Amino acid sequence: MSINLCHTCQEECGFDVPVESIEKITSFYTNVGVSGGCQHLYYAKINDSMKIHEGGGIHDEQIELMYLPLNEYKEFIYDESKAKTPGLMFAFMWFMENRI
Repeated sequence: MSINLCHTCQEECGFDVPVESIEKITSFYTNVGVSGGCQHLYYAKINDSMKIHEGGGIHDEQIELMYLPLNEYKEFIYDESKAKTPGLMFAFMWFMENRI
């Protein structure tokens, strides 16, 4: 974990998150075999005072920030009309078991 992780939080999400407040959850592979890339999952608690801009990435990136009420998480993860990765669904499971 380094300054690059904090830079990513700023660039993509628009929040200035101190590196010491970022917790590594786990690493996992998105696929087995030749095409599988290793993903790293982190957790950080944020608030409005940490917001420095709207986020969304740089250049031609189109990153959309989404706020989801906690009581709607199951509906979201089972909604097949919304694109999401298994890693995101795992992140919800981890959060509900460890931070609620």
